[in-house]
Amino acid sequence: MDNFYSILSGTSNSLVVPLMLISSLMGFYTASSAIAIPTDQSTVVSTTWKIPSEDITDIEASFNGDIYFTKYNDNKIGRLIPLTNTITEWTIPTNNSGPLDLALDTFSGNIYFVEHKGNKIGRLIPLTNTITEWTIPTNNSGPAEIEFDAATGSIFFTQNNTNNIGRFIIDTNTFTEWTLSENLSESIITEFLYDRGSDSIFFIKLNGDNLEKLDLRNNTVSRWPVQMNGIKEKINSISNGFVDKIYFTKEDENKIGSLTPSTNTITEWIVPTNNSGPSQIQFDTSTGSLYYVQNNTNNIGRLNIDSNSFTEWPSPNPKFLEVDNGGNVYFVAVDTIGRLS
Repeated sequence: MDNFYSILSGTSNSLVVPLMLISSLMGFYTASSAIAIPTDQSTVVSTTWKIPSEDITDIEASFNGDIYFTKYNDNKIGRLIPLTNTITEWTIPTNNSGPLDLALDTFSGNIYFVEHKGNKIGRLIPLTNTITEWTIPTNNSGPAEIEFDAATGSIFFTQNNTNNIGRFIIDTNTFTEWTLSENLSESIITEFLYDRGSDSIFFIKLNGDNLEKLDLRNNTVSRWPVQMNGIKEKINSISNGFVDKIYFTKEDENKIGSLTPSTNTITEWIVPTNNSGPSQIQFDTSTGSLYYVQNNTNNIGRLNIDSNSFTEWPSPNPKFLEVDNGGNVYFVAVDTIGRLS
């Protein structure tokens, strides 16, 4: 097919990264030997793969360890297979569509993505190299973030140019949109997540100091102000935890936080490295730990919630990260995808 091609990458780079110190270079490290990072382990193996692009905007790890990624300016969806060092890319049929974010259906292995410029929802079926696109009814809505709920087959997405959160159900070809605010400048959603237990969307807004929830059962919005001594503090990133738990970062305040919605309880931890700039955050379901990017120190950090202990590893300018089902931590740094394990 014209829109499909594969690139075989000749090498990957591996190194051992002890706590706050890069100590020695290692040889080739395969996905088959990758395991979760134990909570009491402070030394990790870092493996990196060069990607022929500098515009990766999102990554998602599949159940078998493959890594899918978006290339915004190149108009492509890519896949890295760490076990074989193979990179495969698919060109999106709509020219200059701007693939910005993606989500994985762990049951089928299909990839869903938003086309920020194309105003579409896309689906890639890697097994057949097939891409299908659906146009969002609201013109120029600016879809930016996407979540997939495998239990219902629902696709949730944000619309930066309107005031909406959208849902698309493939089986019925039905779009639904919820308007969050009449003031567009106050409604740009920077991150969101779907919580199946409460059938709700949790989200944060640009420069916002609230954690917000849209309850899809009754179309109501709840807000939790995140403040210290009455002073507003900006939230940068959010992640699901276990049941009834949402985690977040406050970059300017150098803090990690958690919200328990059922009790309206907020807990915070101060990152030990001063002015580290904790930004994007991910919860590791295999160990119950939190991983996050430190923008100001070029580190990836881990918070062990059970012991309230922090660990940090130097990384080459990490932009964002992803934790797979096995507890391996993947990150993007300019034209590189890396793995800590």
